[in-house]
Amino acid sequence: MTTHALPICDAPFLPEAAFPFHGGDVFGRFCATLPQGGSNVSCCLPCPLADWVYSDNFPTRARDSNYVAIVMLILNLFLLLSFAVLPKAQSHRHYLSTGLVVSLVVIAIAFIIPLGSDSDQCYDRITPNDLQSSVACGFTGSLVEIGAMGVVVWILLRSIWMALRIMANFKRTRLFAIIATTLGVGLPLVFLAISLPITGVSYRLGGVCVPNGPTALITWFAWVLFFAGISWIVQVATILYCLWKFAASSIAGASGHTSNTSQSSTIRSEDMTEKAHEGDAAPTATQVQPTSPTEADPGTSTAKKRLSRSSLTPKRKRRVAWRKIRNIVLLQWRTIILSFIIVNLCVFFGQAFMAQTFAALAMSGPRGLPPNDLEFVKCLIANRGIKEPCLHFYNGLTEPYAIATLVMAPCVGIIVFLLLIRGSIFRGWWEILRNPQRFMRKSSTASDNSFGAGQRDAGDAGEGKEDDEVARDEEMNAVDGNNDGAQTDEPEAHFEAIGMAS
Repeated sequence: MTTHALPICDAPFLPEAAFPFHGGDVFGRFCATLPQGGSNVSCCLPCPLADWVYSDNFPTRARDSNYVAIVMLILNLFLLLSFAVLPKAQSHRHYLSTGLVVSLVVIAIAFIIPLGSDSDQCYDRITPNDLQSSVACGFTGSLVEIGAMGVVVWILLRSIWMALRIMANFKRTRLFAIIATTLGVGLPLVFLAISLPITGVSYRLGGVCVPNGPTALITWFAWVLFFAGISWIVQVATILYCLWKFAASSIAGASGHTSNTSQSSTIRSEDMTEKAHEGDAAPTATQVQPTSPTEADPGTSTAKKRLSRSSLTPKRKRRVAWRKIRNIVLLQWRTIILSFIIVNLCVFFGQAFMAQTFAALAMSGPRGLPPNDLEFVKCLIANRGIKEPCLHFYNGLTEPYAIATLVMAPCVGIIVFLLLIRGSIFRGWWEILRNPQRFMRKSSTASDNSFGAGQRDAGDAGEGKEDDEVARDEEMNAVDGNNDGAQTDEPEAHFEAIGMAS
């Protein structure tokens, strides 16, 4: 009977032949073909890989991201509770914001699970666990995929909603709400159903599983980047459209605007106000009261129109244009910042993902290890497993970048909270804590105000068009943060002023 002795690898490496593939993520092994005893032997670093390519402080620093996720979860649950309890006038709730916050809560749960789970990151001594070999891995990986995809999809829907309202004067808000809710919930689930069977998830950094392998870019991460990029493109297109409208109105001059009666009245009022601020006599009641040609004195209407045209000097035109630009930006500044942040973070995470994936592909490629990684292996063998002198040779994701990636993921939820929180939310909770009985009576007698505009009038087909317009304006204010100030109390007035309304 002939026995075959297992090959021997220099410390700290272990022979791959001693660990045949029975489970786990074989793609996550760090193996190299090394000359041993006159033959080439496949030797692998022990699992987890982070213990060998990063410093001893890495596990502690990586665990900090899990504690940041606790803060993220508390803040976003507070937002959801405020949306559910407070009146809409105080919470500014909107289904687009609610979907975004729910996605962030899902990500936070994924990062908190490792704090209460003792799941081993390794299937055997050289193979990391994946979703089939570890329930905790599959659960955290699924939550990360659903939450991250949900964040970029809801950001994209916010951008599209704003573009439709400004560029197309879109008024079918119920239809958009149905489509947006379907896409916001359905797309993350669809991509999860595609990515998990094909790519799967496994441990790489920290205690949260993420998609890995050569197919992860195609089945999941490329789509995250795509949706995030489209949201930013839509925002830029919306801003350029506004600037184009303002430029066109400025070039056309005041004559193109005086055809609209209400706008002419607005311009005359602004001119009088500016004169008052510049030291002229304050406008009298008889100067301000006429709002249409029929109400004005026929003998003075022509002179007033001529005065209105002549008062629009180039300097005043620029002032009016700047007011319009400022009002539009104030309508959508939260969405612009959210899109910008999400796109930049996706690029940041994408660089980390690509560096990690390409390093793994290089290890398993036909050409063997890259020169730097080969030097890293030789250094470990020469130093008998002492990693500190060899860390700078590692060709994969650097430790500072890895730590930043882990910490920034839960920080997204904190950033979104700071953008969505309003002072009126705190005032609403203060009113509840100060007089809860009064709040309960108020909410019971006016329960209709605790629902969104689309929910409030769903099924009431007999309501008039004026109620629908009010509901649409309320939705616009809720998603855009318009109620925090007195800059733009009537969004349609701003659209009409620049020729956007029908």
